[in-house]
Amino acid sequence: MLRSRFLRPVVFLLTCLVLDSGRGSAAVNRSPEWKWSNPSPFGNAVNDLAWRTNRLYLAAGERGVLHVADALPSWRRVDTDTLKSLRAATYLGGRAVVVGESGVVLWSDSDQFQKVETGRTNWLEGVAASADRAVAVGDAGIVLVSTNGVVWTAGSTGSTNWLRGITYSAGLFVAVGDSGYVASSPDGRTWTVRAAGRSSANLNQVVATSTGVFAVGDNGSYLSSRGTPLTQWDVGRVNTTFPLTAAVASGSERVVVGTGEVWFGLQIGNSFVWSSEINGLRASPAPVAEYLSLISDGTRLIAGTRNGEILTATRSLSFVGYSWSYTDPPGSSAIWDSLVVGTFGTNVSVTIQNGIRVFSTNSSRSNFRVTVGERAQFLDSGDTLNWNRGLAPASASNTDYFGIGGREGILVAAGSRGALARSAVEYLPSIATNSFTNGTVVTRVVLTNQVNVLGIAWDALRSGVTNDLQGVASSSNLFVVTGGAGTVLSSPDGITWTRRTSGSRAFLSSVAAWPGGFVATGEQGTLLTSADGIQWTPRPPLGTNWLWRVRWLEDRLVAVGQGGGVYFSTNATDWVASPTGTNVWWNDVARVDGAYYLVGDSGMVGISEDLHSWTLAPAITLRNLYTVSALDGRLVAAGSGGGILRARISTFDSPVRLLGYPKSPSENLFLFGGELDQRFVLDRSTDLLRWEQATTNEITDSQGLLILLDNGTNALPVQFFRSRSR
Repeated sequence: MLRSRFLRPVVFLLTCLVLDSGRGSAAVNRSPEWKWSNPSPFGNAVNDLAWRTNRLYLAAGERGVLHVADALPSWRRVDTDTLKSLRAATYLGGRAVVVGESGVVLWSDSDQFQKVETGRTNWLEGVAASADRAVAVGDAGIVLVSTNGVVWTAGSTGSTNWLRGITYSAGLFVAVGDSGYVASSPDGRTWTVRAAGRSSANLNQVVATSTGVFAVGDNGSYLSSRGTPLTQWDVGRVNTTFPLTAAVASGSERVVVGTGEVWFGLQIGNSFVWSSEINGLRASPAPVAEYLSLISDGTRLIAGTRNGEILTATRSLSFVGYSWSYTDPPGSSAIWDSLVVGTFGTNVSVTIQNGIRVFSTNSSRSNFRVTVGERAQFLDSGDTLNWNRGLAPASASNTDYFGIGGREGILVAAGSRGALARSAVEYLPSIATNSFTNGTVVTRVVLTNQVNVLGIAWDALRSGVTNDLQGVASSSNLFVVTGGAGTVLSSPDGITWTRRTSGSRAFLSSVAAWPGGFVATGEQGTLLTSADGIQWTPRPPLGTNWLWRVRWLEDRLVAVGQGGGVYFSTNATDWVASPTGTNVWWNDVARVDGAYYLVGDSGMVGISEDLHSWTLAPAITLRNLYTVSALDGRLVAAGSGGGILRARISTFDSPVRLLGYPKSPSENLFLFGGELDQRFVLDRSTDLLRWEQATTNEITDSQGLLILLDNGTNALPVQFFRSRSR
């Protein structure tokens, strides 16, 4: 269970009323609201972080994605009404200010952000604030100044150097940029060039210190002022050739981050002694990652990476550095294909009745998803939120698996250099001990449950070929695998494979089973059909672009691929082109609640109800999405860097339930029950006529529970509550 952010005070409850619109018909969300499942907490590049006492933490990222948190690590996404990359964030008093691509500016006094139209096309790469103004800087030397974060006017440094960062220190705004450029200003309008010629490296960020400023840049370089007049400077270099992107300064200590780099520096005289925080001999070292941002909230460091990880670190012993804390993703390699799988498992429970142990056994079917990817990465999930790493064949550590398919009880994965792997239903014992107390007598009962390892444990197979294999499909009695140089393999059991003649030399990247047999597609619009998976017939190509994937979706075949190509057919012979209005490379297609969903490169998503007209939906990521699957009204898309996104498409089956609520003036807890990602509003009223709307909430626990804590003062004598779906 996860705790939501605080609501306004609750009041004394005599009667509880729960209302909701219910499910109704299966409505289709034309623009899926994607949530991150991997990595955690999200997968958008964390370009900048900001924090101020008693205010929200901010994490600014690509595609207009902005996350906020009242307390770490509970991040939530807020609406920004933009797809522009967000590059920098700060606080002007209590007001949050975020800037980014094409002059975009956002501001907020809470967690509801407003967009400002600045009329600029320059990227704003940095923003800083004094007590009475904010100054933003960016490419071509742009400077914008605002006293409230809403209305912005132009300033100028007199240079067209790309300005990459800015800070405020001891009465001066200090901006840094290309070729060691440093300039300062008391108000953001009148600027003085500083440190001319001291460094030729591009400077990426600058932070305030107790004696001036400290800037970091390319090739591990840094530039440090000896005082606030900014007339004396020391130039140095950390022992790396990679660019440094962010820094934190505290007294005589510095922490700098960059591409695969975290360094702790201790000032001795006018220079620094540096030690790496990425050190395997340390108890809690920082991981190797591409770090983009770094701040301190006074008690810890907070770092953000290009892959969306948020790491925290606390100071350890003197001269030792920091202890780092983070969540390891279950997988960070590209995910190429996915499959929805159903299987049975058994559970044993025990109760004590009249002093006698009574056992009961149940067998239930569960559905889950399995993905395959680079570096023998197998992942599985039963709830779409939590993903587990599967057991790849011991001999396959350097194998990339590109495709997965199967039938009841057997799965097959296909990959590089003719690699095949198989996973089948096998029950292994899981032993647990329960204790029952009756007075002073403690009874221990050992239970043995059966765990099904389908999709979890994999064995390597011999394919008899060395070509890369990618397409996998299965009918009720035959597996078919396709790959490079027109390779087609078939097997009745997924163990023994026979090579078939395809009549093609093209790379066959996909194959699908349908009621009339099998269909394979590949490069140069290649299309093959077979009634039995053994005898294959080449068909006229569907254009010259690569048909990357073909799927059987309920009542028709759909093929997608290069150049925005989409084709569909009901008989595998006659195909209809379905232009999508874009040249994006589509990688996969799924169908849910009567609508078709495409996923492709750069996070592109296409939606259609009839396969004739398409709508392109905004994506929250620039990662390539290689695969998508649908089950129970929910989409799961996955792709580069191990990124996994989920989206609820159909409405929820049941309204959110109010399971617990305050029943006395001293109580302040609500307990709600629902489903993962279900959003709702809690309203309150004293007369059932006038309702006060509280903050919108969302269930983020896979078990469907949410505890809501309210520290307010209760009122008398009566209060009604209701929950409403959003």
